[in-house]
Amino acid sequence: MNSTLPNFDDWRDLPSIAIWEIAALMQGFDPRALHNVAVRDPQDPSNSYGVPPDMSWEIRRLISAVKAGGLVTAPPGVVAPNKETEILKTSLVLWLRTQGEAHLADELDTPWSTNHSTPPGTLIPSKPGLADPERRLNALRALGGVAKWTFYRGKQQWRFKKIKELVAQEKAAKRPRCDEKTIRRDLAEAAQAESQAKASGTTP
Repeated sequence: MNSTLPNFDDWRDLPSIAIWEIAALMQGFDPRALHNVAVRDPQDPSNSYGVPPDMSWEIRRLISAVKAGGLVTAPPGVVAPNKETEILKTSLVLWLRTQGEAHLADELDTPWSTNHSTPPGTLIPSKPGLADPERRLNALRALGGVAKWTFYRGKQQWRFKKIKELVAQEKAAKRPRCDEKTIRRDLAEAAQAESQAKASGTTP
């Protein structure tokens, strides 16, 4: 790497990013290039060598946001976050927009190349007027989850992989009706409608 500027083509590919890496990105540096970064020494401005950047405040903000529920960890439910804790990128993008960091949010939220499949953790923009059930099924799949019609507990029913992560994401985004029971009901409704549409040949 020849520059200390972030290479967002790499960072937007990741479904989660460590807190210390986010702090570096917030300061405008690529985390992988920190060993090449020097800033003016506040204690000795005449020092021509400079000092490593101080990211302690950004790290403090991020850890505080996790504890307050504004950021979702990956895996979810980390009780004692530290600078190595991974943050789900979908929740990070939402949080950055509320913190005056829209430029960084935009860089990390750039749509995935049409030459690739959607990676887990990518936030799929909602279509205008898209109902919650369909939107949530899309979001579940973006997290790497699946909806499966299967025999469970004595009866056929819809089962969902990654629903815990979806619930955490919906709560971080402060969506209405975001309790797990309601989200399960929405997912089942959307999955059933999709299945019926495919069976009738009304969808590709």
